[in-house]
Amino acid sequence: MTYNLPIKGFKHFNACCFVLFFVMLNANAQTTPIGFNLVAYEGFDYTSGTSLLNASGGSGWSSNWEQSYQNRYLKTGSSGLTPLGLSVTGKKAEFDETCFGSCNEIASLGRSLPLQNEGVVYLQFISVLEANAGGGTPTIRLLNGTDRTAFIGAGTGSFMSLLNEIGTNIGTSTKNLNAQNIVILRIDYDLNKTEMWVESFLNNFNYANPTNPAITAAGFSPAFDRIDIYIRSGSIDEFTILSKQTTAPTSISGTTEICSGSNTILTASGGKSGLNTVDVWYENMCNTEAFHEGWDTQPYGLVSTTVNTNANGILNVTSESSDPYINMFNLGSFDPTLYKYISFRYRVVSGTANQGQIFFLNGSMTGANGSKVIWKSLISDGQWHTSSIDMSTHPLWTSDGNITGIRYDYTTASGIIMDIDFIELATNPIIGTGASITVSPTSDTGYFVKRKGPGSNTACTSQLVTIKPLPTLINFNNYSKTMFDGAFTISNPTSISSGTFSYASSNPEVASISGNTVTLTGIGTAIITATQAAEGIYCSSTSTATLTVNNVQVVNKYGKITNTDLNYVNSNGLVGGNVGVNSHGASIQTKTYDLVPGMLLYLDANNTESYTGSGTAWSDLSGNGNHGTLQNGVNYSSTNNGSLVFDGIDDYFVTTNNLDLSDTDNLTIQIIFKTTATAAQMILEHSANWNSNNAFGVLSNNNSTDKKIQFTDHNQGYNVSNTTTSLNDGNWHFIAITTDRSLAAVNQNLMYINGNTPSAVNNTGLINDNSGNFTSFPLYIASRAGSLNFFSGNIAQILIYKRVLTPEEIQQNYNAVRVKYGLE
Repeated sequence: MTYNLPIKGFKHFNACCFVLFFVMLNANAQTTPIGFNLVAYEGFDYTSGTSLLNASGGSGWSSNWEQSYQNRYLKTGSSGLTPLGLSVTGKKAEFDETCFGSCNEIASLGRSLPLQNEGVVYLQFISVLEANAGGGTPTIRLLNGTDRTAFIGAGTGSFMSLLNEIGTNIGTSTKNLNAQNIVILRIDYDLNKTEMWVESFLNNFNYANPTNPAITAAGFSPAFDRIDIYIRSGSIDEFTILSKQTTAPTSISGTTEICSGSNTILTASGGKSGLNTVDVWYENMCNTEAFHEGWDTQPYGLVSTTVNTNANGILNVTSESSDPYINMFNLGSFDPTLYKYISFRYRVVSGTANQGQIFFLNGSMTGANGSKVIWKSLISDGQWHTSSIDMSTHPLWTSDGNITGIRYDYTTASGIIMDIDFIELATNPIIGTGASITVSPTSDTGYFVKRKGPGSNTACTSQLVTIKPLPTLINFNNYSKTMFDGAFTISNPTSISSGTFSYASSNPEVASISGNTVTLTGIGTAIITATQAAEGIYCSSTSTATLTVNNVQVVNKYGKITNTDLNYVNSNGLVGGNVGVNSHGASIQTKTYDLVPGMLLYLDANNTESYTGSGTAWSDLSGNGNHGTLQNGVNYSSTNNGSLVFDGIDDYFVTTNNLDLSDTDNLTIQIIFKTTATAAQMILEHSANWNSNNAFGVLSNNNSTDKKIQFTDHNQGYNVSNTTTSLNDGNWHFIAITTDRSLAAVNQNLMYINGNTPSAVNNTGLINDNSGNFTSFPLYIASRAGSLNFFSGNIAQILIYKRVLTPEEIQQNYNAVRVKYGLE
């Protein structure tokens, strides 16, 4: 916004420019720009020729004019200074030759005012001084108490200069000291910067956002509560000190380091807030505005609009039809690839405004065009709202050159009373308004806030919000127990963080937890929550698992049905153990086993969390995400609690991602299956090519004679082992295969059938001493790479561990499923 700032009550209006309305302070005072307060003013409106010592005119001062050096002072001239022929009233202060005591060639006086040390302050005066500098004159000196903080006037040579507190020259203008100069000093205490303009006239000076200073002094912002004049000749007039009603926030508070997925409330504070000001927030960078209209005045063409009031930066209007608008043409020429956002702040006082429209003009356009418009829904609740429109979403935004103007249709309804605060074209959208906002960044993000109000559009204050990562907790799996299992220990989830773990049960009637020990208290389900404490760069994180305590009922030694008494009997009458008998005399598993430690893959067609009974998704229950897809119509059988049926023609399964075994040279494979096929078929293969290095696979019916199960490990060479018996008898079988490449070739592979003592028959001629870790390949089930050797039969469960299970662990796993599949 530009201002015509006249001198001593003379108002100069320019029809082509924005006109500023002023508030008269007294008969001889100059007028005050909107958004500023007049701190102090002196127009030297005294009787001509009188000494100014003890003079008390003007306004805002906290003392009279006082002695500041020796006994030669200034007096009132016969007239005031007249810059550029503007009519003025009042007088000027000029050098007085009269000596009232001890004197040298310097005349001086000083006057106190309220301390200026915050926000933005202007000091302005008119001067005609002596041409030659010397002896610290001619200068206007700023003091804070008794300490000098700045000098304006003579520096080096005969040009108007700015000097620091010890008189060292900071910057020099091109204007001579003895010319009639209007000196404007702008001190920004928030940004610690001082700028100075030295002008021959003061027409349309933009106090809100001035440009092109003659001198800029970064890191220099002198506080002052007194002004002293030191001259050897010449005169001074029109001292004006202005302070900005609205200044930028000085800080942003709130939690500035948050966890991923969290939010934080940021609050702007400090600075000055004047009437009708609002804090406006941006993300990643401070907004750069090509154009900002704060409606200190209303200079635009209106259609179907009545202006009710235009005061304190708020335009209050009434729409006279359903198509009211404000023509805002010839705003400039703005790059549409840089300036993409139009934002406006509004309040619907009465009625339902429906929508607003922004028509944009670019290139040589002189008026609005219906093909270049974006609509925006409005909220009609009597509250202030801010809308930001990404104009680049319109296909023609960048099509015809730079943006030159807009047509602002503030509503599409008639009879709407609306307050409009501001509208702007800028580089960034507004993400919020008000002293506080809630933000939820997903990465380290800077937040910027500025303050807008009448005559004010401040610089930004910023704050970086950093994101601490949440560690991903894996391998925290569901538990299925019976009351006969008793207390058990939870294994900590796998995490990149070293924070300690704690646990909680959602249902104490099912389970209680102390440390890592879970005590079963009843039948049912409970959610176990693992919480890892924050540590180092990592936030606290949680994971949950479902504990199911199953109602397994067996007969105790007294012939009673129980689900808790450990004195149950099996079919042989033995007390305890892993198997009991139910009320019908059938054997039933009484205890469950932990299948998890070291597990990389757990596919179980018997568990609805792994396979629902239909569809193509077979999900990994190990917590490692090694899920995959059933191909070409694999069927499902509910017999023996569930298995997948592969047709031996084209059915198979493959993991979505590679199964990564590159960090281990140990392996355990566990398979529950049945088949009657006699041809060589692939049960599983970890490779896209059987002959690849680090490939391994399990083959049923190794040759036309033996019909054994074969395990092949290929790295430096093939190391092939077979079971001792054939398993294509149509019955369920449990097979576990372990390999340890750190051992000698003949000892690397072991094969367990139905939990029995391990054995393996090494294939003569294919015994090679493999070493080193396995690698990362897809896992194929029931085929060789999805193209041949398709398996015909049922597969219920496949487990893969990145370690060699002990015989006791394999027996435990076998015991956990033998009753279910009739393996006794």
